[in-house]
Amino acid sequence: MAEQVPKSQNVDSSQKRLPESGLSFSVASSLNEIIAAWRLVYQRYVGNGLICPNPYGLHTVEQTIYSDTSVVVGALDDQVVSTLTIMHDNDGLPLDSVYGNELNALRDEGRQLLEVGLLADRRDKMSRCISAIFQLIRFPYFNAKLSGRDMLAGVHPHHAGFYQRTIGFEPWGPAKEYPRVNRQPVVLLRVNIDEVLTRKKLPKATAMFEANPLPTDAFDQRYSLNHNRISGTPIGAYLSQYVGERPTPHSAA
Repeated sequence: MAEQVPKSQNVDSSQKRLPESGLSFSVASSLNEIIAAWRLVYQRYVGNGLICPNPYGLHTVEQTIYSDTSVVVGALDDQVVSTLTIMHDNDGLPLDSVYGNELNALRDEGRQLLEVGLLADRRDKMSRCISAIFQLIRFPYFNAKLSGRDMLAGVHPHHAGFYQRTIGFEPWGPAKEYPRVNRQPVVLLRVNIDEVLTRKKLPKATAMFEANPLPTDAFDQRYSLNHNRISGTPIGAYLSQYVGERPTPHSAA
């Protein structure tokens, strides 16, 4: 068994077990898994009116095509039914397109960043997939913790309170229209995990994460994305047609 991340001193692991979801969670280790994950994102986003249909039947963003990107999948009988994507700050993040000033201020302070996005679950109601959401977010939580990065997310304002209460996110920018999701409102959330872990009482999900650490090799089999590897694939074809201008650090509006 792989060595695990040490548990926090202020967590009683016997009382903080992750809820069962019935799914198997891992970091995608093949291109086919990633395509299946981003097809699920497409289906859910089109169904919710967040994006327009496209002939490739998938949805992603250009900032995912880096070797340090991790696509987390929840599978049932080898079918991807839940997913999110972890993007490190290389040449900018998707949220730079609307929160460039806020993210640049963090960069100017020397903060390292990662963004959690492309979250999707095949179930319609959030109340039915909360256990899967916690299992998914455990991966970027430990990725951020071990790499010393702030974790960022852009969420609908109606959902912001859930992530603030359960994980310790805090609002880091005002609600804005987000062109990437058909101008639906989004609010920028940010969490510094080291700061959250100093609290006397941890948020619910954070306590569960600390009591149920990932194996240290959880990301070792990650499929390494790059432009050569997606050339000739549906991902490459989609990005070549639908990619927008890449926002870059210290230049995004």
